[in-house]
Amino acid sequence: MSVIIGLQYYVASCIISDKPRFHHRSILVDTSRHFVPINVLHQHLDTMAYNKFNVFHWHIVDQPAFPYQSYTFPDLSGKGAYDRVDVYSQSDVAALIEYARNRGIRVVPEFDTPGHTAEAWIGVPNLVTPCYKPNTTELSGKYGPINPILESTYTFLESFYKELSQVFPDQYIHLGGDEVSFDCWKSNPNIQKWMAAHNLTDYAKLEEYYEQRLIDIVGK
Repeated sequence: MSVIIGLQYYVASCIISDKPRFHHRSILVDTSRHFVPINVLHQHLDTMAYNKFNVFHWHIVDQPAFPYQSYTFPDLSGKGAYDRVDVYSQSDVAALIEYARNRGIRVVPEFDTPGHTAEAWIGVPNLVTPCYKPNTTELSGKYGPINPILESTYTFLESFYKELSQVFPDQYIHLGGDEVSFDCWKSNPNIQKWMAAHNLTDYAKLEEYYEQRLIDIVGK
């Protein structure tokens, strides 16, 4: 502010010291339940930048759909996306990450397992658990969480998360792990036999076994 006194100018100055209260200022966008086009995601990022949000939590896939186009496992989106148009290509993801970076925003992806997978992850054979009809040995035709008893599961996870570490440069990735329904695991006789052989009676311990192996893989 300047004030004229006679023919002289006096300028009142001040120093403003300001910073965000929280280091992590995030907005989550779920693009599995509702596919969101890239140009709309850019609008989200612009709005975040205007309001000084600095982390874009991209809940990119979930049980309803798998729109991320993996170059290692293309059938994940090929069989798990709503259709072949509603996908995020590698160039889409790279461009979005750069668009966010230019606005001071980190992109933290979420790939939620072992729950929230089911039919959306059927692009990898034997990955998700086949469910059985109650008290029978007859398949129900439905799928449940990722199958935690097969070594092929962890071979897949190692390859897949290696890809993700190359695609998403942030040091963090969200592993999910929430809301795991045990019903399908309980119905599956092969999982029951494996648990008995490993002296497990608690399905929460089976989930813990899976999560620890996943953490070991991601932490390499």
